[in-house]
Amino acid sequence: KPAPGSDGVRCSICFEDVQSASVERCCAGDGGKVHGFHPECLARWVAECHRQGIPPTCPDCRGRIIPVPEDCFFDSCAD
Repeated sequence: KPAPGSDGVRCSICFEDVQSASVERCCAGDGGKVHGFHPECLARWVAECHRQGIPPTCPDCRGRIIPVPEDCFFDSCAD
């Protein structure tokens, strides 16, 4: 459950709350839900994918990773 005062987005890489305003990239929602991450967490994830020679995808749903669209509202799609 998100901490009091957070806006309901949980980084599934480090399992800490993240303010949706700080999310720079997210998955495209191909699996029916948009997942957001701390920028530094996702950067480490993407670097590890590149190191292993695999395309970087969302660690939750394996969807495409894209810049956050202006009309994305994480509170409507957060767990």
